[in-house]
Amino acid sequence: MTETKEVQNGYGTITVCVNEDGSARAYGDVHCTAFGAVQVLWEVGWETTSGVKVSTVAMAGWGGDDVEFDVDPSAGADGIKGITGVDEIYLSEIFM
Repeated sequence: MTETKEVQNGYGTITVCVNEDGSARAYGDVHCTAFGAVQVLWEVGWETTSGVKVSTVAMAGWGGDDVEFDVDPSAGADGIKGITGVDEIYLSEIFM
């Protein structure tokens, strides 16, 4: 699934893939167009075998930042396990 979204101080595109083995991949870009204490981030609500879990997959900010990313949210000891799908994808802003 691919989504492109825009918020007041940024924009981006994200593609999310869920694999049969419970792993996943999220890749794309995120751009913060504001200068100052603003951050723009992609968050994904993952459907898992134990309910919905939300993770931040990429963040740009602190002054005209452009970020490309390619992550596996299930990787590592603290990764989300048992991913079965995507509940929702959010492009959010944080004002510091």
